[in-house]
Amino acid sequence: GLCAVPVRPFASRLVGIDVSEGMLDIARAKGTDGVPGSDGNLYDELLHMDAAVGLAKQESGSVDHIVAGDMFIYVWSVEHVFQACAKALKPGGTLTFTTEAMEEGESEEGWIERESERFAHSQ
Repeated sequence: GLCAVPVRPFASRLVGIDVSEGMLDIARAKGTDGVPGSDGNLYDELLHMDAAVGLAKQESGSVDHIVAGDMFIYVWSVEHVFQACAKALKPGGTLTFTTEAMEEGESEEGWIERESERFAHSQ
């Protein structure tokens, strides 16, 4: 949802995936300009499910670009999401994402859950 407005002009089809029905309600209310209550729909489709499950519902090799802004902070194991992205993306497709940085030596597992209940990843 955080990246939809700047991405929309470049997308022929924009799909939003979220586990939070409340976040999807906010997304549904946004018009094509991202303003709640304005004309049109920002998204072509909204899916209420886990990111890996939602990506698996996309036709294999059908997606040009995946944007995951402020999403991986809620995922402790990114492997399944990355696998789903790889399957959904066309050859040469791209994935852009943000993460919360983890300091070297902060955890040996490659991820840590912070007091904020957000996950940080090292790789």
